[in-house]
Amino acid sequence: MTVLGPVSLHLAEGKDGEKSAGSIGDLLDQVSKTSVGEVDGLIGELRRLRGKLEADAASVTRITAHPTLYCFPVIAPTVPGGAPPKLRLEGH
Repeated sequence: MTVLGPVSLHLAEGKDGEKSAGSIGDLLDQVSKTSVGEVDGLIGELRRLRGKLEADAASVTRITAHPTLYCFPVIAPTVPGGAPPKLRLEGH
């Protein structure tokens, strides 16, 4: 996601020291374009996340529909005599 920083905006002063109406219009245009760009970026990010969520939901649905395909029982090995072998950990 792209995060845009603050925009530096300056108003031109007219002959009498007041801000001109044209500069205010330019300022509003600039702020509007920046805001629209940020909103468009957020919409794109939400669409990407929605696609990921839908794919994850489909995976969960497949797994829950066929649990035996994804779950394997753990069976301890047996040896003649009945007791499973003891595991030896290296370094112990």
